[in-house]
Amino acid sequence: SIRHIHRQTKGSFPIIGVGGIFNADHAWEKIRAGASLVQCYTGLVYEGPGIAGEIVRGLRDKLAQVGLAWIAEVVGRE
Repeated sequence: SIRHIHRQTKGSFPIIGVGGIFNADHAWEKIRAGASLVQCYTGLVYEGPGIAGEIVRGLRDKLAQVGLAWIAEVVGRE
């Protein structure tokens, strides 16, 4: 799992979170587990290209809610 790899490597290299990313909540979960990138291919296929903007806006909202400025501050922060 992302969480396990992130812990074992102490976050020393980028991890790409894939599978089941259809909204900002899904992306946020993978980022908090340790993913520094997310791939939303399936979401793109089913939801269309607008999904990227929706996820970015949702992640910005989540950052504001927790008082952080950069998504990198969230990586592996469970």
